[in-house]
Amino acid sequence: MNVVLIDDDPISRLLLSTLLKKIFQNIMVFEEGHSGLDTLNSRTAPTLALIDWMMPGMKGIEVCRRVRAHESKYPLYIIMVASRDLQGDKVLGLESGADDYITKPYDAEELVARIQVGKRNLALQEQLAARIRELEKAADQIQKLEELLPICFHCKKIRDGAQYWKNIEDYIAEHWERRVTHSLCPTCAKTHYGQE
Repeated sequence: MNVVLIDDDPISRLLLSTLLKKIFQNIMVFEEGHSGLDTLNSRTAPTLALIDWMMPGMKGIEVCRRVRAHESKYPLYIIMVASRDLQGDKVLGLESGADDYITKPYDAEELVARIQVGKRNLALQEQLAARIRELEKAADQIQKLEELLPICFHCKKIRDGAQYWKNIEDYIAEHWERRVTHSLCPTCAKTHYGQE
C-alpha cells in the first residue's frame, strides 16, 4: 500500500513521514498541493493520503475536491490534517472529500489508529470490488450458457429453462415474439415427397 503526505511545513512533514515509515514501505512526500494532486490523480495513485489543510497555493480542501472530482476506479482514503479545530471546519473538510479529519497537535497513537481504520476501509472496498468482478464474470458465463439452446436431435423440440420441451415454433413465439411460417426445404421435399 502506497501513501502520500502533502504538507508545506518542514517540521510537520518530518514528524508525519517518520511516523508513516513505521507503517508503510512506500511514502511519497510533497510540499505543496499541485504536485501532490498530480500524483493522486495519476494511474499509479496511492491508496491513502494525509493532506494538510493550510498550504500556500492550493489548500488541502481544494486538493480533496479535485481528487474526488477526478474519476478513478481505485479507492483512495484521505485524512485531512489541520490546525483548524472548529466544528464547521471539520464539516467543510469532510464535505470536500476527506474520509477523516484530525487536528494538530495530534496524538501519534490516535493518528495511527485512524490510519488503521483507513487501511481496513480500503481492504473492505477491495474485497467488495473483487466480489463484484466475480459476480460480473459469473453473470457473463450464465449469459453465454443461456445463449445455448438444448434441442432434441430427433424431434427438434427445445428445452426451456423450466425443463419443458417445446416445439420450436412455440419457443420462438414465446421468447422472440415472432411467428413461424411453414415451408419445405429441398432435401425434405426430395426425401419425403420425391420432388426434385
